[in-house]
Amino acid sequence: VVVGFEPLTQCVLELRRRFGDIALFFYDAMRTDAVYVVLRPSFFLPTTFRALDASLKIMVPPTMGHNAEAGSKSSKGKGKGGSAFLVPNVVEIAQLMVETSAGVIDRASVV
Repeated sequence: VVVGFEPLTQCVLELRRRFGDIALFFYDAMRTDAVYVVLRPSFFLPTTFRALDASLKIMVPPTMGHNAEAGSKSSKGKGKGGSAFLVPNVVEIAQLMVETSAGVIDRASVV
């Protein structure tokens, strides 16, 4: 036993350091069986596909049944189908958070 060592506190600090730009982390120091995560709403906004922004995201291809007239206005001449975009890969994010916890968190539930 190490006096003053609090694994849950250290875990949450590491999660905040690694994922603080996309999520908020909460925990109850008296009840150490859960860490609560709220993903920032702005993280869920689809973004135009760029390889540099693809980390922790899934590429969604352009829709096939896209209206050619609307597509030419919104994609500014990039073709009838529009362009691919990125959305968050919540499953991958949850897995990385569990791995980052170094055994303090044993599973993640998405609600």
